Amino acid sequence: MAYVFGECELDDQLYQLRCGGEIVELEPKVFDFLAYLICQRDRVVSRDELMEQLWPGQIVSEAALTHCVAKARKAVQDDGAQQQVIKTQHGRGYRFVAAVSMPEDDSPRAVVSRSEGRVVPLSEDRVVSLSKDREAWFGQTFPPYRQSRLLAVLGVFLVVVSAAVVWQRSFSPSLRLGLMLSQRHEAGLKSPSTRAEQSRLQFLSTDSRAALDYLLRGWDSFHLLTPKTNGQARRMFQHAIEVDSSYAAAYVSLGWTYVIEWVWFWSENPHGLEQAFLLAQKAITLNATCPYAHTLLADVYLLQKRHARAIAEVKRAIALDPACAQCSVSLARILTFAGRPQEAVGLVERAMRLDPAFAAYYAADSGHAYRLLGRYEVAIAELKRALLHNPNLFFARTNLALVYSELGRKEEARAELAKGLRFTPYASLQRAQQMMPYTDQAKVEQLLTVLRQAGVG
Repeated sequence: MAYVFGECELDDQLYQLRCGGEIVELEPKVFDFLAYLICQRDRVVSRDELMEQLWPGQIVSEAALTHCVAKARKAVQDDGAQQQVIKTQHGRGYRFVAAVSMPEDDSPRAVVSRSEGRVVPLSEDRVVSLSKDREAWFGQTFPPYRQSRLLAVLGVFLVVVSAAVVWQRSFSPSLRLGLMLSQRHEAGLKSPSTRAEQSRLQFLSTDSRAALDYLLRGWDSFHLLTPKTNGQARRMFQHAIEVDSSYAAAYVSLGWTYVIEWVWFWSENPHGLEQAFLLAQKAITLNATCPYAHTLLADVYLLQKRHARAIAEVKRAIALDPACAQCSVSLARILTFAGRPQEAVGLVERAMRLDPAFAAYYAADSGHAYRLLGRYEVAIAELKRALLHNPNLFFARTNLALVYSELGRKEEARAELAKGLRFTPYASLQRAQQMMPYTDQAKVEQLLTVLRQAGVG
């Protein structure tokens, strides 16, 4: 997106600042500072927040930020005395105060490699081809330079709605899906090849490019799956709603931040599920045909231990899109907690056939079901398959610990659980008892016993 202010234009897709028609060379951190401040121009941004955004997880002196501010002001022909673009709020932080406009012209001028710092122009024929194809694919004028990012986000969304509790931290599978779709697009395919792809594309549709931009920025943060990036994603999804209050995808996405936070013990917020529930209902009100909104609501019902409502809701999602692999996995998860693991195994296998590229993600759910069926060796293999892709999956670690406990392998059980607890700051026996939605209380007691043995209080 291009942001125009005064005689300057900042393009956060080409990573360029142009002033007076000339490209201004910027250090990467200085560009990032400007881009973030512009996006947050409706408020004062604290120095601490800027430090976290520009140097996440690094220890740097405040002089580095002061350097960025000075360089950015010089680049946009501002200074500490005038402060007509970047205003210092003493003791609080900085705010971008220049008037900003966002031109409607989204024709792609070039693609850029940020790491190599080189710009590669697009030919006129390629621009025409992209412009025609984008209308066939998306049914509206999504900027072509955003399509590859959008397709990658679709892959991320696919994983999230398939199983919040088995989220994969790595981005590579979603990129594989994005690459696969992009290759079809390059080959001249005029529409998504499956109903599932059509459904996901329709889900993200909006008449507001700004709302879509906020949504994609949110997913850029959300897929990293940390408490900090979850909060960043939440702010972006909220901005998307502020820009387009009828954008169902933004409400669903915002709801998932609360579900993930609840499942992963990232917060002590007692109202997280209630907030997710309200957001799911709002999304359904805006778009009742959206299967992902129903799937979100179904998982909230499950965590509220309202199993019958959860089953009914996810069946609505499947009716809306019978090819929805993640909907089948969601139903499998609900049935497993409801004491019907045999049915769950069949549903997960169906999802794997529908969507083999994501079979490893579904393995945590099949491992859970096999554990309850007493098929321990298969369960171990499936759970390890999931953990191979993401060693931080608390849900898979817990199930593997339970398998080892049932086999009398206590030390291995404690070791597995200890690995998982490193990423769950607010885990406790009380929280575990509250959130585990088994209909069989004996299963809950079994989990609590293993947690006690691992030293959880």
